[in-house]
Amino acid sequence: MRTHPLLPAHVLTAILIAHTPQLFGQLSYSFTETAAPYQPLVNATSCSFDTTGLDRINEVDGELFQLFGVPFPVDDDHPLHLGANGFLRVDDDSSLIIVDGLFTTLEIHDQNSDVRYTLSGTPGARTLKAEWHRWHLSNGPAQNFASWQVHLEQATGIITIHIGPNSGSGQLFTNSNGPNCGIFHSPNTFSTCYEKIWLEGMPDALMVDSTANFDFDAFLGFPEANTVYRFTPRTSATGVETASLLAAPYLTMQGTTLQLNRPGAAEPIELCLLDVNGRLVHRAWVTGDTWQFDMERSPSGIYLLQGRTGAGTFTKRFSYP
Repeated sequence: MRTHPLLPAHVLTAILIAHTPQLFGQLSYSFTETAAPYQPLVNATSCSFDTTGLDRINEVDGELFQLFGVPFPVDDDHPLHLGANGFLRVDDDSSLIIVDGLFTTLEIHDQNSDVRYTLSGTPGARTLKAEWHRWHLSNGPAQNFASWQVHLEQATGIITIHIGPNSGSGQLFTNSNGPNCGIFHSPNTFSTCYEKIWLEGMPDALMVDSTANFDFDAFLGFPEANTVYRFTPRTSATGVETASLLAAPYLTMQGTTLQLNRPGAAEPIELCLLDVNGRLVHRAWVTGDTWQFDMERSPSGIYLLQGRTGAGTFTKRFSYP
Protein backbone atom coordinates (compact mmCIF):
# COMPACT_ATOMS: atom_id res chain seq x y z
CA MET A 1 0.00 0.00 0.00
CA ARG A 2 1.46 3.37 -1.03
CA THR A 3 0.55 6.87 -2.10
CA HIS A 4 0.83 8.07 -5.69
CA PRO A 5 4.25 9.66 -6.34
CA LEU A 6 2.60 12.89 -7.55
CA LEU A 7 0.78 13.45 -4.25
CA PRO A 8 2.09 15.66 -1.45
CA ALA A 9 3.93 13.66 1.20
CA HIS A 10 1.40 14.56 3.91
CA VAL A 11 -1.52 12.78 2.20
CA LEU A 12 -2.45 9.70 4.28
CA THR A 13 -3.46 6.39 2.81
CA ALA A 14 -6.58 4.46 3.79
CA ILE A 15 -7.57 0.79 3.85
CA LEU A 16 -7.27 -1.04 0.52
CA ILE A 17 -10.35 -2.83 -0.78
CA ALA A 18 -9.54 -4.82 -3.92
CA HIS A 19 -12.08 -5.92 -6.53
CA THR A 20 -11.91 -8.31 -9.42
CA PRO A 21 -12.25 -6.74 -12.88
CA GLN A 22 -15.87 -7.92 -13.07
CA LEU A 23 -17.02 -5.82 -10.09
CA PHE A 24 -17.75 -2.14 -10.73
CA GLY A 25 -18.64 -0.02 -7.70
CA GLN A 26 -17.45 3.30 -9.13
CA LEU A 27 -19.88 6.02 -10.12
CA SER A 28 -18.49 7.40 -13.36
CA TYR A 29 -16.82 4.56 -15.35
CA SER A 30 -17.00 0.87 -16.04
CA PHE A 31 -13.74 -1.00 -16.66
CA THR A 32 -12.92 -3.77 -19.12
CA GLU A 33 -9.70 -5.48 -20.18
CA THR A 34 -9.57 -6.28 -23.89
CA ALA A 35 -6.95 -6.87 -26.59
CA ALA A 36 -6.15 -5.14 -29.89
CA PRO A 37 -3.05 -4.97 -32.10
CA TYR A 38 -0.69 -2.27 -30.85
CA GLN A 39 -0.08 0.43 -33.47
CA PRO A 40 2.86 2.81 -32.87
CA LEU A 41 1.94 6.40 -33.63
CA VAL A 42 3.02 7.78 -37.01
CA ASN A 43 3.37 11.41 -38.09
CA ALA A 44 3.32 12.29 -34.40
CA THR A 45 4.53 15.41 -32.60
CA SER A 46 7.37 14.82 -30.13
CA CYS A 47 6.81 16.32 -26.70
CA SER A 48 8.89 19.18 -25.32
CA PHE A 49 8.84 19.05 -21.53
CA ASP A 50 9.35 21.95 -19.12
CA THR A 51 11.43 21.79 -15.96
CA THR A 52 8.57 20.08 -14.10
CA GLY A 53 8.33 17.31 -16.71
CA LEU A 54 5.08 18.54 -18.30
CA ASP A 55 4.15 19.37 -21.90
CA ARG A 56 0.95 21.42 -22.33
CA ILE A 57 -1.17 20.29 -25.28
CA ASN A 58 -2.55 23.66 -26.38
CA GLU A 59 -4.07 22.43 -29.66
CA VAL A 60 -7.30 21.62 -27.77
CA ASP A 61 -7.62 25.00 -26.04
CA GLY A 62 -11.20 26.27 -26.14
CA GLU A 63 -12.69 22.78 -26.19
CA LEU A 64 -14.57 20.81 -23.57
CA PHE A 65 -13.85 17.29 -22.28
CA GLN A 66 -16.26 15.38 -20.05
CA LEU A 67 -14.24 13.41 -17.46
CA PHE A 68 -15.58 11.64 -14.36
CA GLY A 69 -18.96 13.18 -15.16
CA VAL A 70 -17.52 16.69 -14.86
CA PRO A 71 -16.96 19.19 -17.70
CA PHE A 72 -13.32 20.23 -18.12
CA PRO A 73 -12.99 23.27 -20.43
CA VAL A 74 -9.37 23.40 -21.65
CA ASP A 75 -7.51 26.72 -21.79
CA ASP A 76 -4.56 28.54 -20.17
CA ASP A 77 -6.18 28.33 -16.74
CA HIS A 78 -7.41 24.75 -17.20
CA PRO A 79 -4.59 22.97 -19.04
CA LEU A 80 -4.23 19.50 -20.49
CA HIS A 81 -0.70 18.13 -19.96
CA LEU A 82 1.32 15.06 -20.85
CA GLY A 83 3.90 14.01 -18.27
CA ALA A 84 7.40 12.81 -19.14
CA ASN A 85 7.02 9.90 -16.70
CA GLY A 86 4.00 8.35 -18.38
CA PHE A 87 0.76 10.15 -17.55
CA LEU A 88 -1.94 12.54 -18.79
CA ARG A 89 -3.37 15.28 -16.56
CA VAL A 90 -6.32 17.68 -16.98
CA ASP A 91 -7.16 20.52 -14.56
CA ASP A 92 -10.19 22.70 -13.93
CA ASP A 93 -10.69 25.47 -11.33
CA SER A 94 -10.70 23.16 -8.33
CA SER A 95 -9.90 19.59 -9.37
CA LEU A 96 -7.79 17.41 -11.63
CA ILE A 97 -7.81 14.03 -13.30
CA ILE A 98 -4.79 11.80 -13.80
CA VAL A 99 -4.49 8.93 -16.29
CA ASP A 100 -1.41 6.81 -15.57
CA GLY A 101 -0.21 4.50 -18.36
CA LEU A 102 2.86 2.89 -16.79
CA PHE A 103 3.78 5.84 -14.60
CA THR A 104 7.15 5.78 -12.83
CA THR A 105 10.62 7.27 -13.19
CA LEU A 106 11.76 6.70 -16.78
CA GLU A 107 15.11 6.69 -18.56
CA ILE A 108 16.00 6.57 -22.26
CA HIS A 109 16.27 2.97 -23.41
CA ASP A 110 17.81 3.50 -26.86
CA GLN A 111 17.95 5.97 -29.75
CA ASN A 112 14.26 5.31 -30.49
CA SER A 113 12.96 6.41 -27.08
CA ASP A 114 10.39 9.17 -27.55
CA VAL A 115 7.23 10.69 -26.06
CA ARG A 116 4.88 11.85 -28.79
CA TYR A 117 1.24 12.47 -29.57
CA THR A 118 -1.31 12.82 -32.36
CA LEU A 119 -4.57 14.73 -32.44
CA SER A 120 -7.32 13.81 -34.89
CA GLY A 121 -10.98 14.63 -35.47
CA THR A 122 -12.97 17.83 -35.47
CA PRO A 123 -13.83 20.13 -32.53
CA GLY A 124 -16.18 18.27 -30.21
CA ALA A 125 -14.91 14.91 -31.51
CA ARG A 126 -11.16 15.06 -30.93
CA THR A 127 -9.08 11.98 -30.20
CA LEU A 128 -5.79 12.55 -28.41
CA LYS A 129 -3.30 9.68 -28.55
CA ALA A 130 -0.10 9.93 -26.50
CA GLU A 131 2.71 7.36 -26.70
CA TRP A 132 5.71 6.63 -24.51
CA HIS A 133 7.84 4.66 -26.97
CA ARG A 134 10.63 2.36 -25.74
CA TRP A 135 11.41 3.60 -22.25
CA HIS A 136 13.45 2.01 -19.47
CA LEU A 137 11.69 1.92 -16.09
CA SER A 138 14.38 3.16 -13.72
CA ASN A 139 13.47 0.98 -10.75
CA GLY A 140 13.22 -2.27 -12.71
CA PRO A 141 15.78 -4.82 -13.86
CA ALA A 142 18.61 -3.85 -16.19
CA GLN A 143 17.60 -3.64 -19.87
CA ASN A 144 13.87 -3.61 -19.11
CA PHE A 145 11.79 -1.50 -21.52
CA ALA A 146 8.19 -0.89 -22.48
CA SER A 147 5.97 1.11 -24.82
CA TRP A 148 2.43 2.25 -24.04
CA GLN A 149 -0.23 4.74 -25.11
CA VAL A 150 -3.04 6.73 -23.48
CA HIS A 151 -6.02 7.62 -25.68
CA LEU A 152 -8.67 10.19 -24.78
CA GLU A 153 -11.85 10.40 -26.90
CA GLN A 154 -13.70 13.69 -26.58
CA ALA A 155 -17.01 12.64 -28.15
CA THR A 156 -17.47 9.46 -26.12
CA GLY A 157 -15.39 10.25 -23.02
CA ILE A 158 -13.74 6.83 -23.30
CA ILE A 159 -10.20 6.55 -21.90
CA THR A 160 -7.98 3.66 -23.00
CA ILE A 161 -4.48 2.52 -22.06
CA HIS A 162 -2.72 0.44 -24.72
CA ILE A 163 0.26 -1.75 -23.82
CA GLY A 164 2.89 -2.22 -26.51
CA PRO A 165 6.06 -4.27 -26.94
CA ASN A 166 8.06 -4.71 -23.75
CA SER A 167 10.88 -6.75 -22.29
CA GLY A 168 8.71 -9.55 -20.97
CA SER A 169 6.35 -10.84 -18.34
CA GLY A 170 6.91 -12.29 -14.89
CA GLN A 171 7.48 -10.45 -11.63
CA LEU A 172 9.94 -7.62 -12.29
CA PHE A 173 8.96 -5.08 -9.63
CA THR A 174 7.79 -4.76 -6.05
CA ASN A 175 4.75 -2.86 -4.88
CA SER A 176 7.00 0.03 -3.82
CA ASN A 177 8.88 0.46 -7.12
CA GLY A 178 6.56 -0.81 -9.85
CA PRO A 179 4.69 1.35 -12.39
CA ASN A 180 1.29 2.90 -11.64
CA CYS A 181 -1.67 2.28 -13.95
CA GLY A 182 -5.18 3.69 -13.66
CA ILE A 183 -7.27 6.85 -13.40
CA PHE A 184 -8.34 9.11 -10.54
CA HIS A 185 -10.15 12.39 -9.85
CA SER A 186 -9.42 14.61 -6.85
CA PRO A 187 -9.39 18.23 -5.71
CA ASN A 188 -6.22 19.99 -6.83
CA THR A 189 -5.39 20.34 -3.12
CA PHE A 190 -5.39 16.51 -2.80
CA SER A 191 -7.52 16.94 0.34
CA THR A 192 -9.60 13.89 -0.61
CA CYS A 193 -10.07 11.47 -3.50
CA TYR A 194 -13.36 11.70 -5.37
CA GLU A 195 -12.96 8.52 -7.42
CA LYS A 196 -10.29 6.15 -8.66
CA ILE A 197 -10.05 2.96 -10.70
CA TRP A 198 -6.62 1.46 -10.10
CA LEU A 199 -5.01 -1.59 -11.70
CA GLU A 200 -2.46 -3.47 -9.64
CA GLY A 201 -0.65 -6.69 -8.87
CA MET A 202 0.44 -9.20 -11.51
CA PRO A 203 -1.19 -8.19 -14.80
CA ASP A 204 -2.17 -11.81 -15.58
CA ALA A 205 -4.08 -11.87 -12.25
CA LEU A 206 -5.25 -8.27 -12.39
CA MET A 207 -6.79 -6.62 -9.34
CA VAL A 208 -8.97 -3.50 -9.68
CA ASP A 209 -9.23 -1.11 -6.72
CA SER A 210 -12.11 1.40 -6.91
CA THR A 211 -11.88 2.61 -3.31
CA ALA A 212 -11.95 6.43 -3.18
CA ASN A 213 -8.63 6.98 -1.41
CA PHE A 214 -4.99 7.75 -2.16
CA ASP A 215 -3.76 4.15 -1.93
CA PHE A 216 -1.96 3.40 -5.20
CA ASP A 217 -0.50 -0.09 -5.45
CA ALA A 218 1.68 -0.95 -8.44
CA PHE A 219 1.98 -3.42 -11.26
CA LEU A 220 4.47 -6.16 -10.39
CA GLY A 221 5.27 -6.90 -14.03
CA PHE A 222 4.57 -5.77 -17.57
CA PRO A 223 1.16 -6.52 -19.07
CA GLU A 224 1.26 -8.59 -22.24
CA ALA A 225 1.71 -6.59 -25.44
CA ASN A 226 -1.59 -5.74 -27.19
CA THR A 227 -3.47 -5.48 -23.88
CA VAL A 228 -6.03 -2.66 -23.78
CA TYR A 229 -7.53 -1.25 -20.57
CA ARG A 230 -10.79 0.57 -21.31
CA PHE A 231 -12.60 3.02 -19.02
CA THR A 232 -16.08 3.72 -20.39
CA PRO A 233 -18.27 6.52 -18.96
CA ARG A 234 -21.58 5.38 -17.52
CA THR A 235 -23.23 8.52 -18.97
CA SER A 236 -22.75 9.68 -22.53
CA ALA A 237 -20.41 12.57 -23.33
CA THR A 238 -21.55 12.75 -26.97
CA GLY A 239 -22.36 16.20 -28.24
CA VAL A 240 -20.85 18.09 -25.29
CA GLU A 241 -20.21 21.66 -26.38
CA THR A 242 -18.64 24.52 -24.44
CA ALA A 243 -21.80 26.56 -25.13
CA SER A 244 -23.96 23.97 -23.34
CA LEU A 245 -22.50 24.86 -19.94
CA LEU A 246 -24.46 27.12 -17.64
CA ALA A 247 -22.69 30.36 -16.83
CA ALA A 248 -20.21 29.97 -13.96
CA PRO A 249 -22.25 28.07 -11.34
CA TYR A 250 -20.30 27.39 -8.14
CA LEU A 251 -20.85 25.77 -4.75
CA THR A 252 -20.10 27.02 -1.24
CA MET A 253 -20.50 25.30 2.14
CA GLN A 254 -21.19 27.21 5.35
CA GLY A 255 -21.46 24.82 8.28
CA THR A 256 -23.98 22.24 7.10
CA THR A 257 -25.56 24.50 4.46
CA LEU A 258 -24.75 23.73 0.83
CA GLN A 259 -25.34 26.70 -1.46
CA LEU A 260 -25.41 26.81 -5.25
CA ASN A 261 -24.65 30.22 -6.75
CA ARG A 262 -25.72 31.02 -10.34
CA PRO A 263 -24.71 34.59 -11.12
CA GLY A 264 -27.22 36.20 -13.45
CA ALA A 265 -29.42 33.08 -13.68
CA ALA A 266 -32.09 33.68 -16.28
CA GLU A 267 -34.22 30.53 -16.13
CA PRO A 268 -35.37 27.82 -13.70
CA ILE A 269 -33.09 24.85 -13.10
CA GLU A 270 -33.70 21.22 -12.15
CA LEU A 271 -31.23 20.07 -9.49
CA CYS A 272 -30.47 16.46 -8.53
CA LEU A 273 -28.27 15.72 -5.52
CA LEU A 274 -26.75 12.21 -5.69
CA ASP A 275 -24.60 10.26 -3.26
CA VAL A 276 -21.38 8.49 -4.29
CA ASN A 277 -23.34 5.38 -5.30
CA GLY A 278 -25.59 7.37 -7.64
CA ARG A 279 -28.65 7.28 -5.33
CA LEU A 280 -30.93 10.32 -5.44
CA VAL A 281 -30.78 12.32 -2.20
CA HIS A 282 -32.85 15.33 -3.23
CA ARG A 283 -34.47 16.83 -6.33
CA ALA A 284 -35.73 20.37 -6.74
CA TRP A 285 -36.83 22.93 -9.33
CA VAL A 286 -35.20 26.23 -8.48
CA THR A 287 -35.52 29.83 -9.65
CA GLY A 288 -33.25 32.71 -8.77
CA ASP A 289 -29.51 33.10 -8.32
CA THR A 290 -29.04 30.90 -5.23
CA TRP A 291 -30.29 27.60 -3.81
CA GLN A 292 -29.59 26.12 -0.37
CA PHE A 293 -29.80 22.63 1.08
CA ASP A 294 -29.15 21.56 4.67
CA MET A 295 -26.73 18.59 4.72
CA GLU A 296 -27.01 18.12 8.51
CA ARG A 297 -28.76 14.74 8.26
CA SER A 298 -26.57 13.51 5.39
CA PRO A 299 -23.75 11.03 6.09
CA SER A 300 -20.16 12.04 5.40
CA GLY A 301 -18.97 11.28 1.89
CA ILE A 302 -18.72 12.36 -1.72
CA TYR A 303 -21.77 13.88 -3.44
CA LEU A 304 -22.66 14.96 -6.96
CA LEU A 305 -24.91 17.93 -7.79
CA GLN A 306 -26.31 17.91 -11.32
CA GLY A 307 -28.14 20.87 -12.81
CA ARG A 308 -30.23 20.97 -16.00
CA THR A 309 -32.13 23.71 -17.82
CA GLY A 310 -33.36 24.09 -21.35
CA ALA A 311 -30.06 25.82 -22.18
CA GLY A 312 -27.57 23.33 -20.80
CA THR A 313 -26.23 21.24 -17.93
CA PHE A 314 -23.50 21.20 -15.33
CA THR A 315 -22.12 18.74 -12.79
CA LYS A 316 -20.38 19.61 -9.51
CA ARG A 317 -18.74 17.09 -7.18
CA PHE A 318 -18.04 17.89 -3.51
CA SER A 319 -17.31 16.21 -0.19
CA TYR A 320 -19.28 16.57 3.08
CA PRO A 321 -18.36 17.59 5.67
